[in-house]
Amino acid sequence: MFIFMSDWAGYTEDEAFLDKNKSLEGRTVGEIARDRDAEPFDALLDLAIEEGLKTSFLPLVYGDDDHSWQVRTNAWADSRTVVGASDAGAHLDMIDTFSFTTQMLGNTVARRGLLSVEQAVHYLTEVPARLVGLKTAACFTSAAAQASATCGPAWTCRRPSPRCRPWPTSPICAASSI
Repeated sequence: MFIFMSDWAGYTEDEAFLDKNKSLEGRTVGEIARDRDAEPFDALLDLAIEEGLKTSFLPLVYGDDDHSWQVRTNAWADSRTVVGASDAGAHLDMIDTFSFTTQMLGNTVARRGLLSVEQAVHYLTEVPARLVGLKTAACFTSAAAQASATCGPAWTCRRPSPRCRPWPTSPICAASSI
């Protein structure tokens, strides 16, 4: 499953600390290795040592294609699936994977149209609430969502109405302000 993690040529030099290596930021280890006439793994280690082990490398990101998002969407539709398990930003100095809700909304609703906003909000709110025994206060229909706000790719409430109360009382605004 994690075989891609050993694709050393696909790693990107994220942050260099030595002035002479600043130009390498954003370049792949494969590109750096070609310039240095070295194997990618050797170039990665040489650069890390040269930088006093302060530099950081990012692996190539997989799973951001249409097929991968469709597979996720199919999994979320399964009644045994609960979307969740965020670390809520506990490791901001190293990762930012806590943004799964905005990634879900942006990639499945706004960018790819795989889910309606109602379906996404249902998966993010009502499903976990029912799992822990909370009763849902209200559900909204497509018509109510359209009357409440028009949401775009930036997920901002563009046309507030009296029905679109500030978060957290209105699910459409909660989705809009994430």
